[in-house]
Order: sequence, then structure tokens, then C-alpha cells
Amino acid sequence: MERYLVVDNALFNDESLSWEARGLMGYLLSKPDHWQVRLHDLMKRGPAGQHKIRRMLGELRQAGYLETRRIKRPDGTFDWVTTIHESPLDAADAGPQDEIRYRITPEALDFIMKHQDDPSWRLPGRDAPE
Repeated sequence: MERYLVVDNALFNDESLSWEARGLMGYLLSKPDHWQVRLHDLMKRGPAGQHKIRRMLGELRQAGYLETRRIKRPDGTFDWVTTIHESPLDAADAGPQDEIRYRITPEALDFIMKHQDDPSWRLPGRDAPE
């Protein structure tokens, strides 16, 4: 296991993210490529509970640091791949060069998909209806 991580400081200076979300991103970026994100594992490794972790993941998704896509496997079944981006995506981006892919557990994805429009996941002032 590597002991050091080199990350662009811009992530930690992104004032659109809560301190909690910045810390979670640091943790996720410290993991090796193809590391699997498991909600219960995140809960065991820190003081945040299920609701808070889900809120932070939703915050990262809203800010463009976390992207979830459905992919079709060779056997015809579907799977979900979550990509963590060191720099946020915007609509014009084709995708950052330095991305790390993760697989997210079905339980976490199920929650994200069910609650993606939940107002409690919205960031005050940022996601307010126009």
C-alpha cells in the first residue's frame, strides 16, 4: 500500500463543497484504482453514519466529482460504475485525464438513484430552483 497521495489542491479549496465532502474525496482518492466503494465500509472507517455519507456522496455527485453510469457487461447484464474525478466535470468536459474508477455497491447505488431528486440532498443556495 502506498503511503502518500498527490492531489491537486483545488479540490480542497473548492468552497462549493462542505468540509466533510472534501475529506471524503481525499479518502476516496487515496484508494487504489478499481477499489470498490461500499457504504458499510465507509461507515466502519469513520464517524459518519449512513445518512451523512449518502449526503456527502450526493454533494460530490452534484458538484461533478462523482459520476455514476450504467454499463452493459459482455454477458448482457448491467452494472453500475462510479467514477471519482479529481477535478469536477462540467457540461463541456469530455472527462478529466486523471480519473479513478470505482464500483459502487448495489445498495448505495439504489439509494442514490431513489434519492437523487430528494430536496434534502440539495445544497442550500446552490441548487435552489431558479
